[in-house]
Amino acid sequence: MTNPFPDLINTRLQPDVEGQSSASRFNGFPSAFKPLKRFGAWLCRNTGLKPGVTKRGSGKLLLPILLLTLSLRATVLAAQAEDAEYEAVAEEYIKTYLAAHPLEGTALGLHEYDGKISDYSRLALDAELNRLQRFDDRLKKFDPTKLSARQSIDLRILQATVKKDLFEMQDMSIFERNPMAYARAADVNVYIKRNFAPLDDRVRSLVAIESQIPNILIAARTNLNEQLPKPFVELGIQIAKGSADFLKKDLIAAVSALKDEQLRVAFQEANRKAANALNDYAAWLQREKLPKASLDFALDEEKFSRFLAQTELVDLLPQKVLEIGMTQLKAEQQAFADAAKKIDPNKSPIEVFKQIQSEHPTPDKLIPDVGKDLDKIRKYVLNRHLVSIPSEVRAKVKETPQYLRANVQFLHLNASPASKVEKIFGSYAFIEGWAHYCEKMMLDEGFGGPTSSSPSEEDVKRAAKYRMAQADEALLRLCRLCVSIKLHTQNMSLDEATKFFQDNCYYEEKPARQEAMRGTFDPGYLNYTLGKLQILKLRDDYKAQEGDDFSLQKFHNELLNHGMPPIRLLREIMLKDQSKWDEVL
Repeated sequence: MTNPFPDLINTRLQPDVEGQSSASRFNGFPSAFKPLKRFGAWLCRNTGLKPGVTKRGSGKLLLPILLLTLSLRATVLAAQAEDAEYEAVAEEYIKTYLAAHPLEGTALGLHEYDGKISDYSRLALDAELNRLQRFDDRLKKFDPTKLSARQSIDLRILQATVKKDLFEMQDMSIFERNPMAYARAADVNVYIKRNFAPLDDRVRSLVAIESQIPNILIAARTNLNEQLPKPFVELGIQIAKGSADFLKKDLIAAVSALKDEQLRVAFQEANRKAANALNDYAAWLQREKLPKASLDFALDEEKFSRFLAQTELVDLLPQKVLEIGMTQLKAEQQAFADAAKKIDPNKSPIEVFKQIQSEHPTPDKLIPDVGKDLDKIRKYVLNRHLVSIPSEVRAKVKETPQYLRANVQFLHLNASPASKVEKIFGSYAFIEGWAHYCEKMMLDEGFGGPTSSSPSEEDVKRAAKYRMAQADEALLRLCRLCVSIKLHTQNMSLDEATKFFQDNCYYEEKPARQEAMRGTFDPGYLNYTLGKLQILKLRDDYKAQEGDDFSLQKFHNELLNHGMPPIRLLREIMLKDQSKWDEVL
């Protein structure tokens, strides 16, 4: 059977492993260990006997060495056996995970999952919970200290992944409390944003998936509790209506080049039924669930603490994270105000920022300008040696059809020696934190700033505009962190959360309300800032460790070489001082 991940996976146990002699970067042992054959020759050549020292005496010296060598070999073999056992369990988990989430399989490029969609029946959901609990128990039986260092990391990534899904099913009860889970079930964007197969084949897959949408929404009516959180119901109605519009308009436009008339008829029929089912679902939520909805959405402090500890390995009390966030928020507000003063000292920071927002390319120049900006950023990154870019492929800026969404691929992830687990499963804090960190890092390294030692007033203003725009994004993410914790552990109301966004990142009422609503069902949106702050802390600690050998390129390359793990695990990989591993913030 061919490997379904030919470009994705870097198998650590190669068939030819015994022919390799390079030392493992993680445990210092050779990747192959064949000491006994050479040990005999070494004994004959290197006894080191001195006058008066008998062979019997030399035997006493060599016996401990022989025993030590045999012991080391046994240790290596035991570690290899433990690794192999873990890898078999990990492989089984991935196989069953993708069977339960076939849309993700297709998104990963595994097209045996094409045309399939998750089963949301009560029986299937119970089976999925049982699967997660079973693997949670099996993974607990592995001792991380008995695995190779790399597999120890791999194990804990997989454990965090399982814990996250268990938390969503058991503690958040998403399939009983959140109608959005069903309204979003048929996200078929991958079939139209990637040209991975002939259009006819992709449309056949769409027909198969859309034909299941009515069944999913019937299951929703059975599975959802009698009373639901009001923000969840309101957002569920919006998403269901939006999904119906997408199917009726954008999806039809996306497959307009279809030539097979019989297939077109089948698609139109399945599409019509799916869109109608979504609109009916929205109407049912409006009629049956909204009038009796409650404001009971908060997790509570104990669950929130466990959420952080199990999914991101951040073992800090929510209150401590909140204190750090509030301190950062005040500092970022000051940076926002200081930048505004450089642009126009006679206006308030909000007035200055609104003025900046009005400065943008005309529609006809937007795409060419963005293309030039991308080239400029790439050159800046390479010239300043900020990170290696393992590809010469350039991003092409084109007008995006309305039905497509942005898709950013991690070039480093694709080119890295990360394992299958590391490439499939990612930390929310790492993924969003890295992006948010880069916004700050680029400006700190001078991007958009003056290029001469005697900058003009215009140069200073331009740099201040970049900084103000970056600070605006940072303020939003900091408010998300604070609001997430306050909503779920301190009884903050939706109205209070809305006002917090208005007062602290200067949003208008409508977008502030949207941000507050998101916090009710996505407590993890604190991870944008939590991840950024963890990366900054890791960078400081790594810099102190490396001294004169430190460089941003070295740090970033190493950071990106291990998939998308919880950042706490990167501390184990990159920091030699074990006492610092838990100091994530």
